[in-house]
Amino acid sequence: MIKLKLEPVPYRYRETVFIYWEYELEDLFSLCFFPFPSLSTYLTESVGKETGSLTEINLVCEDRRIKIWLPVNRFSDDLFKRIDEILKENIRILIEEVMF
Repeated sequence: MIKLKLEPVPYRYRETVFIYWEYELEDLFSLCFFPFPSLSTYLTESVGKETGSLTEINLVCEDRRIKIWLPVNRFSDDLFKRIDEILKENIRILIEEVMF
């Protein structure tokens, strides 16, 4: 199935702050059916509603991992906590429902 490999963490690259996290897949075959554009749109909308951020969430798959990062205009502990709550409550369930 799928498991959270790296909890959401903030990091800075040049002038941009990102929130980054990873999921790991047990088998690569499941990637054939993974709807990345739909998931990206859903994540962008659900996180955007809660945070007021309209930036697009980026998804990349490599080495049996789904890598997800969200650029944010300004980082704050409050923003990070809200995004972390959204992910813990909704995203894992959504990914499992979409994939299986």
